[in-house]
Amino acid sequence: TTYTHTVYHFTTAAHFPACLDLLLEFVQEPYFTPESVAREQGIIEQEIRMYMDDPGWRSSANLMEALFVRHPVRLDIAGTVESIRRIDPDLLYLCHRVFYHPSNMVLFVAGDLDPQAVVERARAAFARRRYPPRGPIQRCLPEEPQAIAERRRVQELVVSQPIFRLGFKEKRVGVTGRPLLERDLLTAIVLDVLVGKGSPLYTQLYESGLIDQRFGFGHEPGVTFGYTYLTGPTPDPAALEARLLEGLDRAREEGIAPEDFERARRKLVGRILNLMNDLEGLSYLFIDGFFKGIGLFDEIPALQSLTVEAANERLREHFDAAMAATSVIAPRS
Repeated sequence: TTYTHTVYHFTTAAHFPACLDLLLEFVQEPYFTPESVAREQGIIEQEIRMYMDDPGWRSSANLMEALFVRHPVRLDIAGTVESIRRIDPDLLYLCHRVFYHPSNMVLFVAGDLDPQAVVERARAAFARRRYPPRGPIQRCLPEEPQAIAERRRVQELVVSQPIFRLGFKEKRVGVTGRPLLERDLLTAIVLDVLVGKGSPLYTQLYESGLIDQRFGFGHEPGVTFGYTYLTGPTPDPAALEARLLEGLDRAREEGIAPEDFERARRKLVGRILNLMNDLEGLSYLFIDGFFKGIGLFDEIPALQSLTVEAANERLREHFDAAMAATSVIAPRS
């Protein structure tokens, strides 16, 4: 389960038809009782409490709360102990009726199989349920201000070294399809050029001891939300934050050189082509893109259409210090 979708999946070396039937059956045929709900509530409560003391998880969760004011993405995917206790079988059945409808599902299968046979088997499985036609689901999200919720969030936990996370909130949301894909690809290129392991800024931070090989970054391109993060352990969170913001601000003024852009773009093309050998990775890529209006084979053409001018525009728009928030997990004193 992510912020936007839930995936049920399996891999198998044999008996594929039976496995597919089982997958489609349990997704369509829920069975909730007060006893089974109570049992799961206890398990999930333990998981929630466990994550409350997990430094990496808290680092991420605190950043989301600092970046977003009202959007539910600021809440833990698992919910809270209080919200879990309010769940009963009737609520679960209601959620299943609303969201577990063929119009809100997608099935992805990869392997040495007969595509038409798979389609016919899936069609037969859903036809037995005789789902009535239904319009689109209305998701009532609160209006999210463009500004961040707070500039900095610090929490003390049992860690040997501070964990630093810097995030940039997306200014424009509601983008889908090719424009959203291009935004994601441009962000990946900008990040690789500016803070990738081959960048001057990464080298300076590494040699000064502010980061180590665990430093990383990423971009989450949702339809109703989006953000970029840079994270890693550091002996001096304040110094690392200052150096990163200074380096990004300088890059916004100077821009990305065409040769650096082209090198990062070719690197990204290679990474995407390499993913074609990873069937499980492809399945996640397809499903994530499907609900955003992005096709599995849209990435290479989109990459080939990008320009260094678009990358610099993305750099200036997105990496704005006014849209940045910091999460620090500090050693407990």
